[in-house]
Amino acid sequence: MTALIAQPRLYQGPDDLDAMRRILIAGGQAYLAGTGGPAFYVHVGDLSWWFFYSEHDYATSTYLWAAEPGGEPVAWVLFSPWHTFDLFVHPTAVTAEQRLALFTWAEEHLAAEISAAGGQRMSTIWISEHDGSAIAHLTARGFQRATGDNLVFMARRLDNLDPAPPLPPDFQIRPVAGEHEVEMRAAAQHSAFESSWDMERYVARYRRFMRSDVYEPQRDLVVVAPDGRAAAFCFVWLDEVNRVGHFEPVGTHADFRRQGLGKAVLWAGLSLMKRCGMEMATVCPYGSSEAAMGLYRAAGFRPIHQMLTFSKEVAQRA
Repeated sequence: MTALIAQPRLYQGPDDLDAMRRILIAGGQAYLAGTGGPAFYVHVGDLSWWFFYSEHDYATSTYLWAAEPGGEPVAWVLFSPWHTFDLFVHPTAVTAEQRLALFTWAEEHLAAEISAAGGQRMSTIWISEHDGSAIAHLTARGFQRATGDNLVFMARRLDNLDPAPPLPPDFQIRPVAGEHEVEMRAAAQHSAFESSWDMERYVARYRRFMRSDVYEPQRDLVVVAPDGRAAAFCFVWLDEVNRVGHFEPVGTHADFRRQGLGKAVLWAGLSLMKRCGMEMATVCPYGSSEAAMGLYRAAGFRPIHQMLTFSKEVAQRA
């Protein structure tokens, strides 16, 4: 196995984003084939959501490793403004030992930045409960498993969809019609997630997402109420290589809960995935949310494993 370049390089543009997607797709292939080991790989849609929906410019805080200068990237790490890092490596091009060495590099790099800024803690999030090697490595490095809420990776097959659930009278499900509906769409998400942001800022962020290269309105589904508001919503992401669809985000406006609208919009998303050739659907809700877990279970999803968060105190510079 060729040694990786010791120091990664900073993200350089769309070609790097494609390379990062290829690593996630390769990880997904290995997972589905049962040959990928315990490491977890987020869906390619998660990466697009992070890069194009967040206000943070991840291009300035993402690094990639290759085996030779100018070579195909085989690993990447993304640092967030919340002092977290997420590391993903190609399942066959990077050894288990190399992966752990990259964890150490990411930890030390982030620790230096946090210490310089006067911060106190760092975290890494996407660690499967079954990833014993990463858990042992992080624990040995002084990380502790966070005691708060955990995401749960859930999945279901798409070969047998139940009939469409009924909608209340005069409600309809359809894709977002275009940018002129950005305020309607953003308002539903703002309410569903109880955002503290002012609406103008929230709408501006969603408008930027709608203008990005990854946004396709036909995959942005809404349940429209009789008064014209978006009552529930979901966005569908597609991995056409592994034939896996992913939901991120999903929600119901606070004024329209307990009417079966979340289940209805999920069914529409599942149906869209199947029409697009997907064979499996995934989603990652918080395990402590009884409403979310109940919704996805009712839609045929089953929990596969928990995503654990590990955090560590950062020593301050003298």
